Amino acid sequence: MGKKPKQQQKQHPAPATASVAAATAAPPAGLPTFITPTGPASCRIGVHAKPGSKVCSVTLGPDALEVAVDAKPVDGEANAALIEFVAEVLGLKRRDVTLASGTTSRHKVLAVAGIDAHAALQRLRQA
Repeated sequence: MGKKPKQQQKQHPAPATASVAAATAAPPAGLPTFITPTGPASCRIGVHAKPGSKVCSVTLGPDALEVAVDAKPVDGEANAALIEFVAEVLGLKRRDVTLASGTTSRHKVLAVAGIDAHAALQRLRQA
């Protein structure tokens, strides 16, 4: 009687602890939690929008960039004003700043291209 070949054990991929750790890791040094680098010249910025204000302003809050715009939240006017104002503050073209999430919420995420996270933070502090 011949020997039976050993069955190969199925190899399971390692648990996805690295991606979980990356998602919950502290932000890069010197950056607040609401600014996340997404590439060498791009980032995402968490925003708390304040539509209907008397004047447009930017404030670095503890959990989000607080942006007050004078447009009312009707038919996307406040979103358009917010994007235009943040692009102006960052010294970018309007097309470089897009709304990644939060179309109907006051808590929004802006995707910013053409500037790295540290430079964006510096320009926001100067505003």
